[in-house]
Amino acid sequence: AATDPDFEMPTVLRGNLAYDYELPLGILASGEITYTDVQKDIQYRDLNLVPTGATTVGGRPVYTRVSSGFTGLYFLTNTSDGKALTAGIELKQRERHGFLWSAGYLYQDAEEVYPGTSSQASSQFLNTSVFDPQNPGAAPSTYANEHRITGTAAYRFGIGPVGSTVSMYVNRQSGRPYSTTFGGGGLDVNGDGVRGNDLLYVPASPDEVILTGATWDQFNAYIEADSSLRSRRGKVVERNSGSSPWTTQLDLRWAVNVPVTRVKVEVTADILNLLNFIDSDKGDFRYARFGEVSPVNFGGIDPVTGKLRYTVLFTDKNRRFDLDDVRSRWQAKLGLRISL
Repeated sequence: AATDPDFEMPTVLRGNLAYDYELPLGILASGEITYTDVQKDIQYRDLNLVPTGATTVGGRPVYTRVSSGFTGLYFLTNTSDGKALTAGIELKQRERHGFLWSAGYLYQDAEEVYPGTSSQASSQFLNTSVFDPQNPGAAPSTYANEHRITGTAAYRFGIGPVGSTVSMYVNRQSGRPYSTTFGGGGLDVNGDGVRGNDLLYVPASPDEVILTGATWDQFNAYIEADSSLRSRRGKVVERNSGSSPWTTQLDLRWAVNVPVTRVKVEVTADILNLLNFIDSDKGDFRYARFGEVSPVNFGGIDPVTGKLRYTVLFTDKNRRFDLDDVRSRWQAKLGLRISL
């Protein structure tokens, strides 16, 4: 790996505007907008790749290696691409007759070039879904949730000398983004020597492609079931344009204050993912593994017809997502706190 001698540490320019206002009935309304503009962020290039001047599937540039003696020479430099906008509103009521609640909504629109989650330059470069590996450009952030709705409610009451608080928390949010790519079991699409990172070209009609493993009707139904694909007919799908399913987290807590002299004793009982506790078919958390979905392998271009060869791996839209087994199970916890 090599580093640009003019490389600068990542920096952003950020500003925010917030406003609080008290409504009748003891309700506090809060709103805040935050905007972030990337000044300097990480950018990787492979100095062992040079463009041939040709283009291939969907108009993407074709590359060749300068030397076959090594895989890549990864060059760390800067980019100014990237930005983020978050806007949120919250209503919160002070306790009235033992009851209190809050509700909030958060909107997020964030773009990045690389998520920057790996410790190795090669992983940063090779594991990013791309149209052009040397110029990936900004795309929706890998870990952004566009919409998030939260709510809390609690009620305090007493039974004789014993005080109790029953509370609930709910979080409903849109899923994280994912990219649709050609699978790693097919041919390299653009000559960069990497399979599995090339964004999928979405055929506009059956006249463009020769399919194995599925009929056109089956593959077309899969495309229609994914909004990020059906909007890109005859084009290459955009990075991180897909969205995993919405998720809902509902938690319940009961806290009891036991009257004991000289010390304070609190006993708590929590149920996490209450929806799954009530119904085993609810409370699932599904996601696209590593932020990519690969329904087909690329088999090259047919020399006779000029059509693209696709080996379809699956057409079931539900196979796009894996189940987060731990978060999709209900969990119970008993607690005891003693304080002087």
